[in-house]
Formats: sequence, structure tokens, C-alpha cells
Amino acid sequence: MKPPIGQHLQRLRERAGMTRAHVATKARLSERTVLNVEKRKFPPSLETLQRIASVFGRNVILSSRAR
Repeated sequence: MKPPIGQHLQRLRERAGMTRAHVATKARLSERTVLNVEKRKFPPSLETLQRIASVFGRNVILSSRAR
């Protein structure tokens, strides 16, 4: 099972040696928003995920799972 998106983004940030403030500035978001996404305080919008992912040169890919 893949880690939750917030945990994945936190790992990317840490591996890149970046602070939340740096990610927030580059993504044009507040530092609080980046913290909330990482800590799963609220479900992020697709736009928020895209902005954060773009800081790391990544894309957001949506998929649906049959249950």
C-alpha cells in the first residue's frame, strides 16, 4: 500500500532538503497549507496538490479503483 499523499510529499520535501516555507513560496501557497497537507488536516484540492508537486518536478495522476 502506498503512503498517504501528505506523507509522500513530506518525504519528497525532506529528501530535497527543503523547508515547508520554501515549498510554500515556490508553490505560491501558505506555509500553513503545506503543513496541513503533510499532516492530513484537510483533504487538499487538486490545484493545491498540483502546485506542491510541481515544486518537485512531479505531476498529479488521478486513478479510480474498482471495488
